Amino acid sequence: MACQGGGLIQSQKYYATAGFHGWCTLIAGLRLAKAPLCLLVGVSAAFGAILAEPAVSQRALVIAVGVFLVATGSASLNSLQEHHLDGKMARTKDRPLPSGQLSQGQAAWQALILFSLGLSVVVTNSEKSLPVAMTLAAVL
Repeated sequence: MACQGGGLIQSQKYYATAGFHGWCTLIAGLRLAKAPLCLLVGVSAAFGAILAEPAVSQRALVIAVGVFLVATGSASLNSLQEHHLDGKMARTKDRPLPSGQLSQGQAAWQALILFSLGLSVVVTNSEKSLPVAMTLAAVL
């Protein structure tokens, strides 16, 4: 059985003996969450906050991190919802869920934790309700 993730292919025996099996799961989790794409969402939120305020505030950057976390949780949920279809297409069959790198339970927990953490960051750092409403609307 091979441990694959973003072009990284190593034997699972190597990971187990070297103590790096956790890296395989981490890479699969990042792929499931579509972290590079979600990073762009977080950066967009940061730029929006910078444009909205005359000076860059720590609060705006923290909210952007919260938006990133919500986006990764949402992407994880989307991957979980579409894993049956992904397994049928050649382009998507090697994604973490269809290929068996992660279980559905792991994906569900990842989605719940990332989304909850991100939403709590946005809620606790927003002075107004609009950022919270926009965050929830983007998920629904």
